[in-house]
Amino acid sequence: MKKIVSVILIISILCTGFFVVSASESWLWPTGSTYGYSCISCSFGYRTYNNRDHNGIDCAAPAGAQIMATRSGTVTVSNYDSSRGEHIIIDHHDGYQTTYMHMSERLVSSGTKVTRGQTIGLVGNTGASDGAHLHFEIRLNGSLVNPNPADYPIKGSVVNGKKGSITYSFDKAGGMGSIQWSQDGISNPNQTFRNGSSGAGVMELQHSLNVILGTNLAVDGKYGNNTVSAVKQFQTKYGLTVDGIAGKNTNNKINEIRKGNSQKPTPAPTSTSKPSTNPDSSLKISNPNQNIQKGQSGTAVKELQQCLNKILGINLEVDGKFGDKTLEAVKQFQSKYGLTVDGIAGKNTNNKINSLLTAHSHSYGNAAYEAAHPHKQYKKCDCGDVQYTGKTRTVDNCSQCHTHSYTNATYESAHPHRQYKTCSCGDVQYTGNTTTVDNCSQCHTHSYGNATYEAAHPHKQYKKCSCGDVQYTGKTQKVKGCSQCYPESSNKKEKKTVKLQIGIPNMTVDGISQEIDPGRGTVPVTKNDRTLLPIRAVVETFDAYVIWDETENKITITRDEVSIELWVNSTTAKVNGKKVILDVAPVIINERTFMPLRFIAESLGLTVGWNGTNQTVTIEGEL
Repeated sequence: MKKIVSVILIISILCTGFFVVSASESWLWPTGSTYGYSCISCSFGYRTYNNRDHNGIDCAAPAGAQIMATRSGTVTVSNYDSSRGEHIIIDHHDGYQTTYMHMSERLVSSGTKVTRGQTIGLVGNTGASDGAHLHFEIRLNGSLVNPNPADYPIKGSVVNGKKGSITYSFDKAGGMGSIQWSQDGISNPNQTFRNGSSGAGVMELQHSLNVILGTNLAVDGKYGNNTVSAVKQFQTKYGLTVDGIAGKNTNNKINEIRKGNSQKPTPAPTSTSKPSTNPDSSLKISNPNQNIQKGQSGTAVKELQQCLNKILGINLEVDGKFGDKTLEAVKQFQSKYGLTVDGIAGKNTNNKINSLLTAHSHSYGNAAYEAAHPHKQYKKCDCGDVQYTGKTRTVDNCSQCHTHSYTNATYESAHPHRQYKTCSCGDVQYTGNTTTVDNCSQCHTHSYGNATYEAAHPHKQYKKCSCGDVQYTGKTQKVKGCSQCYPESSNKKEKKTVKLQIGIPNMTVDGISQEIDPGRGTVPVTKNDRTLLPIRAVVETFDAYVIWDETENKITITRDEVSIELWVNSTTAKVNGKKVILDVAPVIINERTFMPLRFIAESLGLTVGWNGTNQTVTIEGEL
């Protein structure tokens, strides 16, 4: 029987030219199909556009998405080079070896033993890469094999013809594997998280926002609209730039607050069910004088879990085992009712639980509401008594409520230029925001000469500041013929296709969907039979860049040797200094600048097509 199998395998190899994969441990998709990142953007095989073999597959996933070990093994390489970028190689000890390239961050070092599903790094765009993705390779006994899976879709593949047939089947049920993240803050505050990011860092961010703001974000590692809203809420509260992006300043502020609140308990698992306020004499802790703590098990723990579920409205598993979730719930209860937060259900905690389940001890008369300082707020309870809400109100002319008085002289002289407003009591109150003052050396430290703009690599972009200096925008441009910008080949031609539709907030780039105006939901519109939209994401796809001059309401768009100048509400434009009259002027709608698409695209040397039936615009060009 063994001889027959061997003959069949040899014939298969000779006829098809590839290895059929068989392994004792099933293969896990490396970017987590449960997050929706199960699309191949470039297949294994021969690429005609650059006459070169593609030795693996490109797994489409956004920057920051987690990368997992597809099978267990030992990390043999964890390093960086200019071609593969941040990369990891794992030996699976059965002839198989997997390689993971272009990471933004490596999370395991050489010699580390990893298990199937363990997070080993984050998706990035390092090395010879044109955008965020994971390049994944498999070798068998040192020879490359085809990792194209049979059950995963291929979108926008740039491969024309594959070497051999599909050889692998990946386990979709593997999910994200074991995710390691800190509950004490953000481990890497210098990393930037934005809408579309994912991974352990996003989980740390979500957890920290829940602790600080009291929100109920799902700690799932996916940076979506709810996380954007929570970040904006945090930034507003603490006087930061409100952009919904968790960058260095936001992350460090979160860690600063978490460090100051390090004694606060980790929130217990929450539920959508509303906590009960009615007494329940059938639930109680039989022996309240005992200490019930982590590691114990039995009837007393079951009683504790049932009581906490009733009082807090959570869904602890009533299994009689005091583990981490029960510990967190006890801490939540202790914090809520002003007890020592140690996670141990001792005499005081148990008696408080029993009293809440058997009677209401929150009665206050109306006189208490009026007289008590600092102005406690009450509400009517289900039992008819008045119950303290845990909130206070601010009363005008109360010196204990109003401690924020500042003179106008302070407003004018204090640096870094704090902003104040008049409070209802008549005093001046600090808003938590600051202004930038022209000609102040502490506000303006961004001066660069034009020579710097021309000479500095990697080609920083600048704009004119209100103080007259040139200010770095935080963005860079790619310059044709620059070996640092294009390490593989400065004359390499790559065709890009962008499609968008009137009224739809997303566009596709080579078949892959992305937002036209990230995080804002802005849609293209028509005016005078011309398509207008915020143009930045479209033109940057074709290596153009956009500079906004707030003082003149001017937009400058540059690509290769072409420079376009436009002004808001003006039909006059310039292309390489030559005046052009537009059919429709750029306009500002909902604080976003809408510009004529066809004029700009064709001026940059791109081809524009219009389908009036479905109101679709297609833009094509070569890089």
